[in-house]
Amino acid sequence: MRSFTVVFVIPIIGWVLLMLVSCCFPTYVEEPYAPEGHRGTYYYDYYPNPGVYYDRGRHVYFYHDEGHWKESPSLPSTFHVDRDNRRELHLDTDKPYNYHPDVHKQYPPGQQKKKDHD
Repeated sequence: MRSFTVVFVIPIIGWVLLMLVSCCFPTYVEEPYAPEGHRGTYYYDYYPNPGVYYDRGRHVYFYHDEGHWKESPSLPSTFHVDRDNRRELHLDTDKPYNYHPDVHKQYPPGQQKKKDHD
């Protein structure tokens, strides 16, 4: 009976305690826009200067044009993205522009170039 306890019961109790303790600590969230406890499931490159989002999974751009947000596999020729000036975002939405006021405030246009000159 003692070997049954050592082999089965003690490891199970240890596993249960580990699960209980791990639930008590917050999980690190890289971006503030994902619900607390997990990272977002959509990955975007955000280009602050034109205010453009690129969805890496679906290979589409989101941009604001003529008063509306548009989605397209390519950008109109009037938009230019600086591939060296991008931010990686992890969001829990397939519509990144829903968080645009917060993202724009956190990563204003020209911020990267300003940092490079300091």
